[in-house]
Parts: sequence; structure tokens; C-alpha cells
Amino acid sequence: MTAPFTLGGGAVADVVAEFLQRHPEVSVDLVLSDRMSDVIAEAFDAAIRIGPLADSDHLVARPLRPYRMIVAASPEYLRTRGTPTDPRELVNHSCLSHLLWNRDAGWRFDRLSAEPLRVSGRFASNHGEALRRAALAGCGIVLQPEVLLAQDIAAGRLVALFENELPPPRPVHLLYPRDRQPLPKLRRFVELVLERIGPEGVGLER
Repeated sequence: MTAPFTLGGGAVADVVAEFLQRHPEVSVDLVLSDRMSDVIAEAFDAAIRIGPLADSDHLVARPLRPYRMIVAASPEYLRTRGTPTDPRELVNHSCLSHLLWNRDAGWRFDRLSAEPLRVSGRFASNHGEALRRAALAGCGIVLQPEVLLAQDIAAGRLVALFENELPPPRPVHLLYPRDRQPLPKLRRFVELVLERIGPEGVGLER
């Protein structure tokens, strides 16, 4: 199967590990990529997609937990530099930006104008885990998906900021080829994904 880097390396990898423990006779290849793979042409059994979907007669799309972004910083950083109470104060802070999707595009906040907020900092990376580690080390304020930062926030290693200011979560779907009789291993995997990271009450399409 294939999934985006951050979501796939976190929540999806955890589900895959649990699935393998439950079914020792099955093996899984998890391809992490932010490229939009062609599920049918590249012969994937399943894929995770973030964002709106195009209509398809060949794929089943099951909704998962929405993809929410979080702004956070370490307690050490906030003690040293102060805690911003308004997103516009970020221009005076060291911000840890993703090279591919938020350094040039800026950070968006609901209460501000349509224009993104231009931030700057001393460290940027094309990998969310590297930005998370920099934030934990007190290097700055980070904007990353909830799935990557949630455990650190729950443990107090990071402090969430502007929780009511961020844009609405993006939709997430699990895709798999439409088949009148899907393989039992795929059916069991889809059921586990929906149980662990899907909305409540969602079952496998019959």
C-alpha cells in the first residue's frame, strides 16, 4: 500500500504493525510518498489520500479521521522567547518551516486575511520528523500535522498554540480497487484501518 510520509510513517505504520501481529501469514509493503500514485496502474492494494478526491468508478473511498494541523513549541522555547497570543506575533519568532509546502506558501490562519502569514526562521526541512525534533530541541515554533505532534503535546514536551485559529481539517480517505469479491486479507486490513483511524460507525463497504 501507499501513504503520505507523515501520516503513513505515524498512524498508518502503527496500524500495519498491528495487522501483521494479528495475521502472521500476511506481509505488507508500505510505500511512503507524497506523490499522487496511480493505485490501479501501479497495482497498489490500498492507498491513503489527503485532500479532496476526484470521482472514480474504479476505486472505493472510505473516510478516515480528518487531517488537522497544529502549531506548537517546546516549553523551553516559550520560556526563552515568550508565548505568542496572536498568530501575527509569529513574525518575531523563529519558525520551523517545511521546505516543500509552507516555507514559500506561508502559514494560514482562519482569523487573518486570505493572505498567508510569511514567517522565517533558522531551520527548514523537507521532512516533518526533522521539524518535530527541532521543535523538541527548542529551536522554534512548528506547524505540522496533529498525528505527528499529538503524543508530544499530551506528554507536555510541546505546547499547542492558536488552537482556535487554524484552518479546518482536510479530508482523508482510504482507497482500494473496487471489486465485487475483495480478498479476505484486504477486507481485514480495511476493517482495522477504519477501526483505528476512521470515523466511528464506519464499516467496510459490501
